[in-house]
Amino acid sequence: MMSRVSAAITLALLAGAAAATAEDFRPNTLPELTVRRAAGAIVIDGELDDPGWRGAARAGGFAETNPGDNIRPLVPTEVRIAYDDENLYVAIIAHDDPALVRARLHDRDEMWSDDAVGVMLDTFGDGIWCYELFANPLGIQGDGRMMEGGGEDMSFDLVWHSEGRVTERGFQVEMAVPFGSLRFPDRGTQTWRVNFWRNHPRETRHQYSWVGIDRGQSSFLNQFGTLRGLDGVRPGRSLELMPTLVAWQTGFREDGGPDAAWTDEDPDLEPSLGLKYSFGPSLSLEATLNPDFSQVESDAAQIDVNSNFALFFPELRPFFLQGSDLFDSFIDAIHTRSINNPLAAAKLSGRAGATSFLALAAYEEDAPFLLPFEEASAVLPGEDIEGLVTIARVKHSLSGGSFVGGLITDRRLDGGGANTAGGLDANLRLNPLYSLEGQILASRTEEPDDAALSALIADDVGDLRFDGGRYTAAFDGERFSGTNLYLSFERDGRHLSWDVDWGDASPAFRADNGFVSISNRRELSGWVAATYRPNRRGVEIVQPILAFGRVWNWEGERKDEWLVPQLSLNLTRQTWLEIDQLWSNENYRDIQHDGIRRTTVQASTHPFAWLDAGGHATVGRTIFRFGDPPFLGRSRSFGAWLTLRPTSRLTVEPELDYARMRHPDGDAVYTDWILRTRLKMQFTRRLFLRLVLQYEDLDYPWYDYASRDLDVEPLLSYKLNAFTVFYAGSTHALHRYREAEHPSLDGDVWKQDARQFFVKVQYLFQS
Repeated sequence: MMSRVSAAITLALLAGAAAATAEDFRPNTLPELTVRRAAGAIVIDGELDDPGWRGAARAGGFAETNPGDNIRPLVPTEVRIAYDDENLYVAIIAHDDPALVRARLHDRDEMWSDDAVGVMLDTFGDGIWCYELFANPLGIQGDGRMMEGGGEDMSFDLVWHSEGRVTERGFQVEMAVPFGSLRFPDRGTQTWRVNFWRNHPRETRHQYSWVGIDRGQSSFLNQFGTLRGLDGVRPGRSLELMPTLVAWQTGFREDGGPDAAWTDEDPDLEPSLGLKYSFGPSLSLEATLNPDFSQVESDAAQIDVNSNFALFFPELRPFFLQGSDLFDSFIDAIHTRSINNPLAAAKLSGRAGATSFLALAAYEEDAPFLLPFEEASAVLPGEDIEGLVTIARVKHSLSGGSFVGGLITDRRLDGGGANTAGGLDANLRLNPLYSLEGQILASRTEEPDDAALSALIADDVGDLRFDGGRYTAAFDGERFSGTNLYLSFERDGRHLSWDVDWGDASPAFRADNGFVSISNRRELSGWVAATYRPNRRGVEIVQPILAFGRVWNWEGERKDEWLVPQLSLNLTRQTWLEIDQLWSNENYRDIQHDGIRRTTVQASTHPFAWLDAGGHATVGRTIFRFGDPPFLGRSRSFGAWLTLRPTSRLTVEPELDYARMRHPDGDAVYTDWILRTRLKMQFTRRLFLRLVLQYEDLDYPWYDYASRDLDVEPLLSYKLNAFTVFYAGSTHALHRYREAEHPSLDGDVWKQDARQFFVKVQYLFQS
């Protein structure tokens, strides 16, 4: 074995040789690799001495694609690949000075700040999406899916195996990917598209790719290499069962303030069952009974004191994350978090040639409502409102990463009320630089006739009428139809990119199974960006951007317009900086607000392995939307976050958000602080202890209101894999009661308003 000194000498010689022959370097262009069956057994332990690696196919010649443009990397990378009846095996040897390798213990999917290597697999070879399987030098996994166009779904999880070791020549990672975890065509010999990737974070985040990436082409996946030689392998497992057992006990303070009685409910126990059956390589059925859709961490709070539209929260529930790429469309007609509390759900998904499809049905016990209007939206939780949700989606892949598709969603409520929305969408790549996107939807809505629901939104929308006054916002059994259109023409080039969009949502369009929070809107918007890559004097990328837009309602009244010049800089030390200046004029509640001005600065940096930091600050003039009448106030907001790694196992993540507004005469309108901190101790790859603390301090003198709230959430987690898990934790909600509002108090006091203890056990059985 080489000593550390000899390893450093070797790396220096390699670097010298690279410099001497830089002009001779040529990246791999559409390379091909033929994989062979393993010559013997392979044990995933991070060592590469198993007989199965003898004679394995090898890949090298990596190119630095960022910040360099297909240049020779600072350090070499080698790949070995083999397979047997059960698994695809990948070994990646990353040469480096071991003293510089960044490797820490993490939970899965949290290792992206470390050194990492991985494989990208387009198993259908059509350039629409690919699997991403990465690991850090300790074998900690990060997986997801990349969609053509650059979107990534990192919430997607697979069952696979990896181990890694830091060695005297850098580090190496072994992976075994079960064919049963992948989807691919059912044929005797497979032809896949593949790329191997390495993240090498130092002063800058170097990225190395097995295939050379042409920045002049907008398609990334269609530049992958070709993997041949996989014979006699079969995709998909026949049966998966995932039972879950959740036990909890809840306590809360009755309404009425700090002196109200405390109630402890009886402990409760609830089983659920998830099932997945593969009829073949291209068709599978998933079902869940009494599903546990609880989250073990609350959504991060967002400042919404001056927001008149609903806040978006991402989907985190595994049942809906599987196949979620098909839920995506340019208009958010499908947002599965709108399926709030189903009693049962089922999902059929598959692929026939170049056509992918998905159908979902769920019976819901608490159907929520999102009502979009021209200047605001109303949200109702829909407690005890039951109904049936059905969703169908289809996408047909065309050459070069293009597709055409369609969708339909429907919700039928018990006792009356329904919504149906559906239509077509397409992404057409005209050539390597230009593409055309579009979607058209139509909806039909039948409101429930429910005075109690109408009363819940009365404070938000009052006697609002829409679509030329023909309909009321109340739930009074009206029926109406609407349309929603999106068109985009885009250029994605090496030095010049732009995007011009047209959106057209009619006053009566609704998508109850989606997230469409605004209607009666016609919008022309876009941006143009120039990209320069000097890669010297600490500056990697300089990108001036100009964004613009104008909005009308369907009556032709101009509602909004904006112009935003921006300057974005990528610097060394993995540092990013952006400065924006907004000029805008908006008509809100029949008052023309000219002279809206805001300056925003955003930045992030990862200068050391133990530190990530970032923040934003905005100052300017903003409409106070809840004034009577609304007015332009002087606003400022800022936010900052840190990720601190004081040891190889401990992570501390404080985050602060602040917003303030004042009336032009100087009177305070509101001040809102949110401080959130996550502390995490990772004992092993599978076991961690986490504590989340969230404090919000809101002063709202405009309405003589103030609140102080604190949430405390400890959690113990053990994961065998992404789906076999054990959680034990609790949540505690505390409120600070003010003596001014409660004379019985002797000063302001903190009291707990709600508390829950819970245990969750989930296990994945595969056959």
